[in-house]
Amino acid sequence: MEANWKEELYFLEAYKKAIATQLNWGDSDHWRHSDFVNLSEKIFEKTGCLLSHTTLKRIWGKLKYDSLPTPNTLNTLAQYLGYETWLAFKSGIEEKRTDSSNGHLGSLNRLNLAPERKITFNRQAVLRFIIGFACIGGLLAMLIGFIFAKHKSGLSPEQIAKIKFSSQPITEGIPNTVIFNYDLDGIKSNDIQIQQSWDSTKRFRITEITNEAASTYYYPGYWRAKLLIDSKIVKEHDIFIKSNGWLVTQDLEPSPRYFQPSDLLEKDYLGVKPDVLEPLFNSSTTPEWLSYHFVEDLQGLRTDNFTFETSVKNTYIRGDGICRATYILILAQNSIIRIPLAIPGCVGDLRFRVFDYIEDGSNRDMSAFGCDFSEWQHIKCEVKNKYVKLFLNDHLIRKVSFKEDASDIMGVRLSFFGAGMVDNIAFSDENGNRVYENTFDSKD
Repeated sequence: MEANWKEELYFLEAYKKAIATQLNWGDSDHWRHSDFVNLSEKIFEKTGCLLSHTTLKRIWGKLKYDSLPTPNTLNTLAQYLGYETWLAFKSGIEEKRTDSSNGHLGSLNRLNLAPERKITFNRQAVLRFIIGFACIGGLLAMLIGFIFAKHKSGLSPEQIAKIKFSSQPITEGIPNTVIFNYDLDGIKSNDIQIQQSWDSTKRFRITEITNEAASTYYYPGYWRAKLLIDSKIVKEHDIFIKSNGWLVTQDLEPSPRYFQPSDLLEKDYLGVKPDVLEPLFNSSTTPEWLSYHFVEDLQGLRTDNFTFETSVKNTYIRGDGICRATYILILAQNSIIRIPLAIPGCVGDLRFRVFDYIEDGSNRDMSAFGCDFSEWQHIKCEVKNKYVKLFLNDHLIRKVSFKEDASDIMGVRLSFFGAGMVDNIAFSDENGNRVYENTFDSKD
């Protein structure tokens, strides 16, 4: 166990250096809290998997961490650098470490070798030998490849057509266990997996001997489940897990904290009671994200023509959350619209996204997204024929277009660093008809 711990720490240190080099942010010993928030967003943008800034700070040694990161966390970190898995990242580092020990990188002590002896040779003879060896090697590679293709999982279209793969949530709301049913029709493989969603770190192995498997979903959303044989997707289908009304969470890992109706404010807006939140703040070294989820059937509302409106207020006023970061995510089948807000001094850490269009505060002026959270902030997102107009307190702050194919809107998630409240949410169709509206006069 001790050896495994030390080995993983070696690779984590190598990972930190690789990230610092790629981002060009300098030595991570000098990174600020906002840098870890920004890194969390960048990882989410590229991998689709959210690692909280708290998790990242623990990995980087800024907070106490008594255990190694989970395999899913490590895989997500690796995918951000372009590796398929953490194991693939480690293999790459091992190659460099091996080269280094042989003196190629010059960073480790060289081995004590015997004095070199001068060798003479016939260059033409050596060249003929190399060419001949390469030809033989090429023929062998072709033969091995042909045999491998015949016997590995080169499934025919007929075989794939016979495979059955379906699922059924066992309840409504969240958390929700989904039962997967499958029939592999006699297919043999040692590598059969089910992937929960677009996130390739959320995979688990199954066997052809049985025909059922289960997996738990902790957040509502629209997911695309996949069946993989020998790392190839052979079947996939949609899973729509609704929030069953409004769901309020504190976004912890590996699973969130759920707030009950009795934890919510008895006001004409949606929020968590301060006396519920305060003990959580006092027991944590850094605040977590507080999120409000609404994922339901919105009657075919589409991303190319709709209007969304809401009012928000970030109420966290402690010094460890001074930026009061707030994100509004409009959830669609294939992607998201992310609307960021923060106090004016922190807008450089924000990232704005409309499906395939992204702006980063590190290289764009995001000052229009700065606001005063002592007052309610009204957001309006108006989309007509894939052309987006974004308003903050009735002031136009962005006009952008996107190319992504239109898809159904599945709901919204509003996330506040620390604490926040929501009021007056509405979705309208292209004709201005209200598809969903809630003023929170009642908490249904």
